[in-house]
Amino acid sequence: SESDGNGDVNMDGALNILDVLTLTNFVVYANQDEMTETQFQNADTTGDGQVNVLDVITLVNMILENEWAR
Repeated sequence: SESDGNGDVNMDGALNILDVLTLTNFVVYANQDEMTETQFQNADTTGDGQVNVLDVITLVNMILENEWAR
């Protein structure tokens, strides 16, 4: 779907630090089972079927690239 890996982990329609914090909490506390399917898909920014620190790094880069593109 178009939302796969889009980074909007908290599903508020924006890509920002709140998504990084939400994703980091899921990774640090290893509670990905509490994510909705859509959250998991959005969080899997690397597209490898897992949610981990690599997705956090990719998400930060997505946000920074988005900011520089303005």
